[in-house]
Amino acid sequence: MLGPDHDLGDIESPLHAAARAGNLQIVEYLVHTLQVDVTMHRRYWNNPIHAAVEGRNIEVVQLLLSHPQVDAGAMTAGEQTALHIAIEGGNLEIVELLLAREDVDPTSGYAELGLLTDLRPFHLAALHGDIKILQALMAHPKISVGMKDGFGRTALHYAALGVAENLIKSDDVFHFLLEQPGISLMDEDSDGFNVLHFLSVPCHNQSEEDFHVARSLMNLCIAKGVPVDKTSPWGTAFHIAVHGSLGILRNAAHLLSCGADPSIIPTPFVSVTPLHHCLAHAAPPRLENEQLQVLFALIEAGVDLEQFSDYEDELNPLEVPAWEFDTSIPPIQGSALAYAVLCARSVKCAEVLLEAGADVTRLAYAGTPFRETHEFHLEDDAASLVGFLLRTVCPGGHFKDELLTDWVKEMLKLLLRYGAQIDDAISFRWCPIWIAVDAAVQDEFGLLNFLLENSTNSNCQKHFLKQVVRSAKLDAKPSVTALVQALQDFLRKFWPDWEEESEGESVGHELSPGFGSDGWDFEDDMYQHVGGIMLQWMADHGPLAADEAIWDDDSMSDDLDLEDDMELEEDDLDLEEDLAVES
Repeated sequence: MLGPDHDLGDIESPLHAAARAGNLQIVEYLVHTLQVDVTMHRRYWNNPIHAAVEGRNIEVVQLLLSHPQVDAGAMTAGEQTALHIAIEGGNLEIVELLLAREDVDPTSGYAELGLLTDLRPFHLAALHGDIKILQALMAHPKISVGMKDGFGRTALHYAALGVAENLIKSDDVFHFLLEQPGISLMDEDSDGFNVLHFLSVPCHNQSEEDFHVARSLMNLCIAKGVPVDKTSPWGTAFHIAVHGSLGILRNAAHLLSCGADPSIIPTPFVSVTPLHHCLAHAAPPRLENEQLQVLFALIEAGVDLEQFSDYEDELNPLEVPAWEFDTSIPPIQGSALAYAVLCARSVKCAEVLLEAGADVTRLAYAGTPFRETHEFHLEDDAASLVGFLLRTVCPGGHFKDELLTDWVKEMLKLLLRYGAQIDDAISFRWCPIWIAVDAAVQDEFGLLNFLLENSTNSNCQKHFLKQVVRSAKLDAKPSVTALVQALQDFLRKFWPDWEEESEGESVGHELSPGFGSDGWDFEDDMYQHVGGIMLQWMADHGPLAADEAIWDDDSMSDDLDLEDDMELEEDDLDLEEDLAVES
């Protein structure tokens, strides 16, 4: 049988459990009858007094505090005291009980698991918006209303953050603190953040009513002279509103309406611009207009549309993950258009960028997290937007018709209309037409038909399509025959003389060793040969710049002619060897 003070590891002891549950009789029995150690640490180094305060039972708390061995100022692993826990729980009666003890320091800070420095009880009460607890703390002789934490933040900063993070539902606490001597709207923390920066932190579960509170306080601050474009190392309030917004851009849109200058680009945003942050996530349908408003403002301000992102340098400017300040950037390196297509998945945003002159032919790059998630090889890290979109929708395996949803079709149509290439990629696994052909071999013709129906000769080069057709003709599968017909129809439509050009051309150089023999398969041949063409192209011409086209008609024709000559020379040598053996 387990003893009352048995160490259960991560599970609480009986005394911890009874104190947290508020069971006074069991706590009395354990403490007075069995004389269990009331100072023992268990889960996360909490002791029974911490558990009792979390349980919010005043009688259990009083019982434990009456024990001579209890240290009411003891800290948890996160450096919280019982006073911090009581404030977070909003229990005024327990707060007053603890403040009356000499072993409780009302100015002690805690580190919130090491991520927030010196967060003191007064700041915590402001963050949670409890005026009565603030008044109880202010009555203590050790409390100074203007005290600052380790980052130089005042209670007003935390009240603003509480409003932004939806912890406070009204502006009462903010106005209460403004009335106190020692508090100023102009106070800045050690990073240069003012109260407007904290009010601008995006909240991902904020209702319209809650946003109204934050908006009214922003207006108040600006009206009283708080500079809307005050720049910190992490930018202005506008940058804070955009950074980590997850598509929630109401704060950013409101700041723009208040005169915020979106053209200011602080150092941390040089490689990941506000434009990338604006498009890093899909906006909820009801907030799409705010996303578009911010996008238009950034474009008008002259933000570089072709700046590539560098997601690996992302940091959290406010360092408050406890309040879910998510600043994640998708593991994709690319322009703003790439983010609109692949991250925001917004046809409207993509069209705005394209109309503003964004280059639809630039490649995007998959970062290591994306490659690992989608099981791509290290060299398979760059693709056209069309290829990247298709591989995002279908990370592996054959592309199925059911994946060609309405929004995918709409996005593909837009990109193709502006000149996106369907035969463009560094690796053939990312090549749109190859993905479509690969699916068609499996009788999934939806993607191939869609690409061909919505493309013109401006979306591809004929050489690649000719390669596919000439290799595919050797496979008698019905699906291959059908895809050949579709490709031939496309070639005839835009290059009426392509068949005359192809007459007499050798196909031997295109095919895998053993073509035409038993077991030859078009799909396998395409994997080997088309990929080989691309790799040879890279070997001959070197790494491609992001905005270079891969399939250049003239140079590709020269390469293929040279390949023909080399193959013919090899055939002649083979014939000479055979004749020598026979003789």
